[in-house]
Amino acid sequence: MISKSDFVRGVRCSRLFWYSKNSELPPASLEMKFFSSQGKKFEHRVHELFPNAINLSHLSHNDEIITQTNQNLKPGKTIFEGGFFYKNLFVKVDILESVNNKWNIYEIKSSTKVKPEHKIDLGFQRYVLEKLGLVINKCFIIHVNNKYVKNGEIDNKEMIVTVDITKELPGETDIEREISDLALILKNNKAPEIELSKNCKKPGDCDNKNICWSDLPEYNVFHLNDWRKYWNLYKKGIVNIDDIPSDMEFKPKDQNILQAIRSNKPYIDIPAIKSFLDNLNFPLNHFDFETFNTVVPIFDNSSPWQQLPFQYSLHVEQENGNIAHFEFLSRDNKDPRRELLNSLKTNLGDKGDVIVYYKNFEVLRLKELVKVFPEEEEWINQVIERIVDLWDVFWDFSYYNPIQKGSTSLKNVFPALTGRSYSELNIQEGMVASIQFYESHIEEKLDNKEDIRRDLLKYCGLDTEAMILIINHLKELVKK
Repeated sequence: MISKSDFVRGVRCSRLFWYSKNSELPPASLEMKFFSSQGKKFEHRVHELFPNAINLSHLSHNDEIITQTNQNLKPGKTIFEGGFFYKNLFVKVDILESVNNKWNIYEIKSSTKVKPEHKIDLGFQRYVLEKLGLVINKCFIIHVNNKYVKNGEIDNKEMIVTVDITKELPGETDIEREISDLALILKNNKAPEIELSKNCKKPGDCDNKNICWSDLPEYNVFHLNDWRKYWNLYKKGIVNIDDIPSDMEFKPKDQNILQAIRSNKPYIDIPAIKSFLDNLNFPLNHFDFETFNTVVPIFDNSSPWQQLPFQYSLHVEQENGNIAHFEFLSRDNKDPRRELLNSLKTNLGDKGDVIVYYKNFEVLRLKELVKVFPEEEEWINQVIERIVDLWDVFWDFSYYNPIQKGSTSLKNVFPALTGRSYSELNIQEGMVASIQFYESHIEEKLDNKEDIRRDLLKYCGLDTEAMILIINHLKELVKK
């Protein structure tokens, strides 16, 4: 059987399709489970716009779903989660609406826009229903409006966007060709051998990427910065860095990466690093936000999927080496922004640089706080003017260690320079921190709230401590 999820996977990658049908995909991650639960919350809001619909989402067996769907497939009816089976194809339609003896199909997505894979999804649904004799009028994607700002009760009509994409769907010939290809793959006892492609990373990293990419050499062309270059090399059969012709031209960033790998030691641009360090102004205020977001805004003056800061860590380093640590972590399920901002104003002085790693994120959060608290605009803008991005040193590849494997993220740069990592922490990445806070503090559905608080404080604290240690190591490199 091929479901609509199977079909979308198959269009993306036949190998991914085979693994999904043979139950060999890795289990759903915490992140995937979170987004799935958020999707359900958005779906519930959409359902409220169709108050008289027949809801079959409580049914779990396909045979029962199909039977109930057929019994309710009548003029004037609207059905949630109706099921349809044609040959070896099965689809569940989010919303099927009867309109003048025809049917409208609605697919609910918690994204903020229509994506290419949504068109494939709806095209497959339309194909199955038309083969069963239903006359399809129009096909819609329902997604969230991230420009909507909550003010009081949620206004579903304002928060929800409905887009007619009927004319943008793949045609019957394309659908049938893909179905035939996937049917052949289902008969295979082993996964098809295919080349890596841009589909491995778009949209998002493939669930199967760790399997398909596991045989790559330790230092391979995908560690390069120029994605056009590394795909061109791969298509020519050049995968190992050692196999790249020595006379091939590269942009400066990739030249630095190649020099580091070929020499088996870090590339260090001493003048560039020294210039960065010489321009720092003490005290150095090493700063980091942690945020969470939800598809349906919880607090007034917030929007769908808006990143809301709930925690910060601040290490203030004086020129004599003295360091003071300040931190804030919201304690309850109330809007944390006002209390966080008050704490930050108390602990962040008006002198010295504010050091962050990837300033675009922190700057955007601060600008969003201005919109909520316009009376704080002057102070927040002064903070923004003082921000210095430590990431610049690594984004420019003024320093590059081969063990970074192409990444300039803090989680990769920190161990490359210091030998330390986040591996000893229970929370090791920002998305996990976000979800753990949301589930323990906002939804209050976890019993180990105090344990999670300790883990969150350690994680965010290490983010800013890591910046201190990275700068100290850069200073040592310059001295040498």
